[in-house]
Amino acid sequence: MSDGSVPVVTPDSRPCRAETVIEALIDDEAVLYDEAGENLHHLDRIATVVWQLIDGQATAGAITDDLAEAFNADHLTVQADVLNLLADLVEKGLVTVA
Repeated sequence: MSDGSVPVVTPDSRPCRAETVIEALIDDEAVLYDEAGENLHHLDRIATVVWQLIDGQATAGAITDDLAEAFNADHLTVQADVLNLLADLVEKGLVTVA
């Protein structure tokens, strides 16, 4: 956004990995290097699963649905966690949303 604000992530948002991010998996956890910001980021196992589901096509809601079903977890709790994680990834420049 031109005013420097971070876009709001909603269940209808379509997250997409930033092209400047290189990933490596170590013990089922992602380590992300952002070439643009020259920063290194570590994702825990659950955040890594979310990262792997980000394909630029699936909505945040679809990612939530997949995770809630796979982990037999409360949908609202998973949705809050996914939206918070995606917002954090957007703020760090690792993900964009449409």
